[in-house]
Amino acid sequence: MIKNICIQGLGFVGIATATVVASVKNKNGYPKYNVIGVELDTPEGRRKIESINNGELYFACDDEDFKIKLKEAVLKNKNFVATSENDVYNKADVVLVAVRLDVKKNINDYFKSEVLIEAFKRAIKTLGERIKPDCLIIIETTLPPGTTKKIVEKILLKEFKKRNINSPPFICHSYERVTPGKNYINSIINFYRNYSTNNKTAKVKQNYF
Repeated sequence: MIKNICIQGLGFVGIATATVVASVKNKNGYPKYNVIGVELDTPEGRRKIESINNGELYFACDDEDFKIKLKEAVLKNKNFVATSENDVYNKADVVLVAVRLDVKKNINDYFKSEVLIEAFKRAIKTLGERIKPDCLIIIETTLPPGTTKKIVEKILLKEFKKRNINSPPFICHSYERVTPGKNYINSIINFYRNYSTNNKTAKVKQNYF
């Protein structure tokens, strides 16, 4: 049965990753995954969603292969759609988090720079409120050391407890490395990744997908 992969955040990393995942084929040449990209319901988010659902990038790009793969996934194979509806997380087998995390720099003292993490925490809380207990969360956002264990896992556990879910969440962290330009898509497909997980089951799931 085809797996449902949700991409949380359709910025420069999210849309490229979603396109790559949607382009993966099984041994019979059919799409292996059903991909749903989720953006915030804001003017900018709605603009991204409309553009993607028309099979078009919402920004200028030199990678023609990117444009072809996006159009094929959205308009031909119809296994990639964008939305602002958070309820789609209910059916996700995997959620890949590509939510932007900014740093407010203090040019006078870099040690006093501030990580603007509240939007990221809200995104994780949204997942905790909706995902299935056996859903694998893959975080691609580049995070400060300790964030996955001290913040992400705690948020998910808190939301699971509210839902009377006693099993631990399955979390994997593999930060993105994307190179925009003519090799935009290939920089995702062909770049080696390291990842870590919060438990052995998450590791097994990561290898399975």
